Amino acid sequence: MAARVRRRFISRRTVVRAIKGDLGLNSY
Repeated sequence: MAARVRRRFISRRTVVRAIKGDLGLNSY
């Protein structure tokens, strides 16, 4: 169970990071 939750957390974090990266590129 913990592994699954952790995996989900990582996935969400990756998505957030990708969105932030896109915003940064667009802002630039």
